[in-house]
Amino acid sequence: MLPKIDFVFKLIFGDEKHKEITIAFLTAVLKLPKGDLADVEIINTELLREFKEDKKGILDVRVKTRDGRQINIEIQILPTEFMPERTLFYWSKMYVSQIKAGDTYDQLKKCITINIVDFECTPLKQVHSCYHLTEDNQGHRLTDVLEVHFLELPKLFQEGVSIGEDDVIVQWMLFIDGRSKEVMEMLAQKNKHIGSAY
Repeated sequence: MLPKIDFVFKLIFGDEKHKEITIAFLTAVLKLPKGDLADVEIINTELLREFKEDKKGILDVRVKTRDGRQINIEIQILPTEFMPERTLFYWSKMYVSQIKAGDTYDQLKKCITINIVDFECTPLKQVHSCYHLTEDNQGHRLTDVLEVHFLELPKLFQEGVSIGEDDVIVQWMLFIDGRSKEVMEMLAQKNKHIGSAY
């Protein structure tokens, strides 16, 4: 079974018993110093609805860090026309669910979404892109609470896109893509956390 199959992906990255794999993946994608994510909590993936008519949302893998940040890891194999809009919808539900009436806004913590997609989603010639809320002319970041990543699997094999096979993010992407057993075994030998996932 390929790691990019929805339920396999959830077994690898969304299980408390294997959270060292999730931590290693997040450390690579978020470019964090080793040990920065000492622990995470795998939390409920269902986004609560306030009203009966609200659209329901169920995330693939949702984790909470010690400092209260929430991270949603989504795997999407079928092309989705409105992926950026869907991403912001899920992000916003995750963000607003942190506080209730009477709470102050300083209690809102950063929410991060990581989308692993098996189709081209952005026009950029890179396998990994990261978005924040910045001002158009000066590039000033308004706030750090929003962070959205896209890992586009087809771009691993696209002409004109440079990738480094020793890049840990690329290793994880090649593993998740699972094109061949040989590649997966080679990655498992190169990276002990991918070895555990394999």
